[in-house]
Amino acid sequence: MSSVLIGLKSGDFRLLGYSGSEVRISWNNSENSDKDVRSYVPKGFRQIDLNAVRWLKKISHEPFLNDKSLHQSLLFEASTLWWFFESSLYREIFKEISRCIAVLDAIFVAEKPLSISIVNDNSVVYKTVKKYCEYRNLCFNQVETSYKETNNRKALWRPAALKFRNILRSVFAPKFEYSESKFPRILVTSMAREQVSVNKHTKKQEPEDLILSSVMNELATRECTVIQLYKYPYGNRVRVPANTFRAKQAVTWDSFRDSRIHSSYKKQKSVIKKEWLRLSENYEFRSLWNYQGVPLWEIISDVLRDLWFTNGNAAAEYLLLAKEILGKTKPDIVVMASDTSLDNKAILVQSNRLNIPVISLQHGTILPEDDYLCDYSHIKSDFDVSPSRLNLYPQITCLFGPESYSVMTNEIGYAYNERLKKIGQPRFDQLMNNFTNEEKSSFLEAFELNPDKKSALIASQTFKIAGNKDAFFEVILNTLKNIDDLQIMIKPHPVEPASYIKNLAHRLGVKVTVLPSNFDITQAIKACDFLITSYSTVAIEAMVASKPVVTVNLTGMPDVIPYARAGASLGVVSSDELLSTVIKIIEDPTFVHRQTASAKKYIDQELSHCDGKVTERFVELVLEQTNLV
Repeated sequence: MSSVLIGLKSGDFRLLGYSGSEVRISWNNSENSDKDVRSYVPKGFRQIDLNAVRWLKKISHEPFLNDKSLHQSLLFEASTLWWFFESSLYREIFKEISRCIAVLDAIFVAEKPLSISIVNDNSVVYKTVKKYCEYRNLCFNQVETSYKETNNRKALWRPAALKFRNILRSVFAPKFEYSESKFPRILVTSMAREQVSVNKHTKKQEPEDLILSSVMNELATRECTVIQLYKYPYGNRVRVPANTFRAKQAVTWDSFRDSRIHSSYKKQKSVIKKEWLRLSENYEFRSLWNYQGVPLWEIISDVLRDLWFTNGNAAAEYLLLAKEILGKTKPDIVVMASDTSLDNKAILVQSNRLNIPVISLQHGTILPEDDYLCDYSHIKSDFDVSPSRLNLYPQITCLFGPESYSVMTNEIGYAYNERLKKIGQPRFDQLMNNFTNEEKSSFLEAFELNPDKKSALIASQTFKIAGNKDAFFEVILNTLKNIDDLQIMIKPHPVEPASYIKNLAHRLGVKVTVLPSNFDITQAIKACDFLITSYSTVAIEAMVASKPVVTVNLTGMPDVIPYARAGASLGVVSSDELLSTVIKIIEDPTFVHRQTASAKKYIDQELSHCDGKVTERFVELVLEQTNLV
């Protein structure tokens, strides 16, 4: 976290910039003590974000060297590698830069500061403020950090360990075996999210795909040939889960690597390297990166270089492999749960080239920011060039319901509204089934929870705001520990290590039950008395299960998702509000009934046909697109 001290004629104030998005202001002088970031950016950052994304897209088409643009400089496999790090570049650095400049501009106009002093932590905020001072001819001072890093040792063993893990994955990769079938062939691409749940046939706990397991099982019952392109979840697994392999033919990207692919990939890596060396020394290329009058090259060059090689190399390999996978599996249709990841984006691009239809399924809450904003928005030039951005759009994108549709069309500006279908989420079907007393007792016993006490479930998520996750948990846990006889369960995000939660709870001295990261949260939702989260999709799952939801927003900015404004959740912005709200939930059944009834109205509107049959309807839609049924 970087702090900025801006000298004013009337006094000083402090600007706190959280990495990734949020800026807060606290004043040292009483005259301006009531001002915060909303005083300068009263409408929030959404228009600022959209302008930054449009600017980033615009410069990708501007010719700068021999009449070539970034888009054209990165052509490969009838695609452009720019598509594969554009959103990462925005998410990791340009979002932060554009928001910082917007706030500084507003402060500059309103307060006319004399100087800026900032902690020298070599962060993006630090570099941006320094450049801003040069642009505005302000006095700039740097302050050394008040702390010293105690451990600068790098984990030298990690690259070797990862290399060894990847070798094992290649060795254990299942071999693909093609077989003719009169039934539809469906390639399902996962997104590295798993959950452990009870297999209805074996009665054992087994891993399954978090988003698409019900879809694949339903397709299998209809005698479809299902090929799951398995993506390892975060961690060190080297084998495909046995039950997945038995249920349908599972393959990994490693299943299709061979010497020919490796040779082509190696050549392209060399091209990517030479192109960077050529462009990074070019004045016209460096001059592209001027935003709102502020020259950014010195700020972004390191990040841009890293993305150029990591995302560029990965995209090249994925494009080569995607072409090979589609050629060998010969699918009639591709089903994916996310079309913004590098691997699935490569499958999408190559599928469109081969005229293979693709259906994408919304896997979580869509926000008008980050990857969604960059990948789903567009400018006219995106479609006036070759290759056209049209190759990045599935034939059908299935959404939760009207609110997601509104975000996509009105706030993001999706290019093909007619391709959006409001269908619901298949994985929510199981929430419609009653949780028997036996199942609840079994869950409580497994985690040593007392059935006679109330239970709170906290759903974590991957905050991109530095420091905000700690603040989120500290406020919640320090508040809940003061409530007698309340049991606290925490479900980490699927990509989050449970150790983070355990260590934090131990430091705060709060007794919690931390569920495994890959645990089926449906059971926990049904067993708890209420849910606490920020804006996670789990909030919708709890509403479907008729559990009261408390959404915590400590940012001082508008809610990312308007659950509270819509009456679907109980929104709180402080520990005092959280305490009083939780006590009401525990002590007032009428209050709970009123709240869950309000949430049901929201669910009826947002989740189209949330009746336990979404999987069936989604599968029908998939089969319709194959022209074989």
